[in-house]
Amino acid sequence: MVVRGAKVAVALAQCKLVEADTTIDNGAGQIPWAKTPIYLVSAKELPEFLCSHTHWIGVFEVYQNVPTKKPTC
Repeated sequence: MVVRGAKVAVALAQCKLVEADTTIDNGAGQIPWAKTPIYLVSAKELPEFLCSHTHWIGVFEVYQNVPTKKPTC
């Protein structure tokens, strides 16, 4: 989500057209819609997510208040 969001933000800041997949009606008309994938990451999936996405927030920071639950990556 963040990569797509950053690309949209840069395009808007440069007054360029947003690369959109489709359009959506916001009540005032059709606007570009840059769809982004959304994934549920619950407590069950969190260890695998953190260990496989090392560019995100660190495992130590996430589990600082519950160090006994910190996964081993």
